[in-house]
Amino acid sequence: MNIQIGDEGPLFSELIEKSKKFYRTEQLEKGLLIFFYKVSCPTCQYAAPFINRFFLNGVPVLGICQNPQLEKKVTFEREFRLNFPSINESDGYHYSNAYNISVVPTIFTFTHRGIINDRIEAFDKKKYEILAQNYSISNLFLTNESVLDFKPG
Repeated sequence: MNIQIGDEGPLFSELIEKSKKFYRTEQLEKGLLIFFYKVSCPTCQYAAPFINRFFLNGVPVLGICQNPQLEKKVTFEREFRLNFPSINESDGYHYSNAYNISVVPTIFTFTHRGIINDRIEAFDKKKYEILAQNYSISNLFLTNESVLDFKPG
């Protein structure tokens, strides 16, 4: 299944139910940013702190970790000081398969009704900046930090 912008996200209602453990319903009215990642992926390690900044700026974020070992996910979150909630894909990549994830990191953004707004694969500074503008975030990249333009997944 080829997933396109404007499509309803597969298993979205299931993901929203999982998100309600972490967010109030009114917070999810903004939509949801889903971050697919793997702890051993250098590009995921690079992107995760920026995804955390979306969360710190009020964007509901749900991480989906492709590592079946919960301990590795917890260590990753601690090492990179991540605050956003995440779930572990310990069931054979249930969500990754539903979303045809072939590259990590991959971000999907959704309306509150589950319609896909955007899909970003790898780390792409320009696309992250546009996404930040869509959420009215002006400080995703700090003026004093050096940020790569692109890092493949």
